[in-house]
Amino acid sequence: MNSRNMEVDTETITAIMGAAVRKGTWEPAELVQVISIMGGVELDFRDAVMCDGVTEVEIRTIMGGVKIIVPDDIDVETEGMGIMGGFEHLGHTSGDPDAPLLRITGFAIMGGVEVKLR
Repeated sequence: MNSRNMEVDTETITAIMGAAVRKGTWEPAELVQVISIMGGVELDFRDAVMCDGVTEVEIRTIMGGVKIIVPDDIDVETEGMGIMGGFEHLGHTSGDPDAPLLRITGFAIMGGVEVKLR
């Protein structure tokens, strides 16, 4: 995206030796940056008010964990890497051509990223 013409709505969720949780009714930004260092983050998108189009979640976790829960009415793409840890990949298509897309990317070093469909 050209930053001169349009700024991306961004939020950062950080857990350093602690926890951060987003669940219930919440409005994720177009770009959600997650940083977890020896901590845990839970993102529950089941009641989230999604923007039209793509919501990107960029994850960076070191010796921590990130759990993402998604409903079956949104599309999901994952692309990430686990280094001495795990990055769970879930590709899901809702079947609705107008469904929002949740794109999850990033890395887990000595930690894990778990993506669950519920």
